[in-house]
Amino acid sequence: MNSTDILRDEHALILKGVEILDEVVRQLEGGGLINSAPLAPLVDFFRRFADDCHHAKEEGALFPVLEEAGYSTERGPLAVLKIEHEEGRARLRALAADVAHFERKESRDRFIIDAREYGALLRHHIHKENDALLVLAERVLNSAQDRRLVSVFATYDRERQNTPGRYERVLGALSEEFAV
Repeated sequence: MNSTDILRDEHALILKGVEILDEVVRQLEGGGLINSAPLAPLVDFFRRFADDCHHAKEEGALFPVLEEAGYSTERGPLAVLKIEHEEGRARLRALAADVAHFERKESRDRFIIDAREYGALLRHHIHKENDALLVLAERVLNSAQDRRLVSVFATYDRERQNTPGRYERVLGALSEEFAV
């Protein structure tokens, strides 16, 4: 498996998390009183996997290789993707705050808004990465760079305890909880 395949697979997993988030919103909007307990692992998935692991691979490994090839991370498409990562982090902090005070109606109402915005951001962002960033990377990376990225990605996974199947199991349990 090459580096871009790894990132695409991770994108698919993140989008599965977004599907679950969408279902939580639908249930809340339908008047369902959702227990906040399963929301913490969902927010944790986005924090630990989507941001701490996946975005870290992009920002800490892929972007520098592309920068070496002449693509700026200070302006242009890579800069936009970095800004979107930061925006996602801010939205994720808001979601975590909403969940922390979920017993309050205003926090549940705010969760709906924040979840919609975060989900829309991730969908749009992943679309851009799959259709532009990863295509660019496939054109630019030579086989040695790709092998090095795959190795670096494996190191990121070990350091963050991103073991095979861990987050698939988390999302599987959440899918059952919310009937996705």
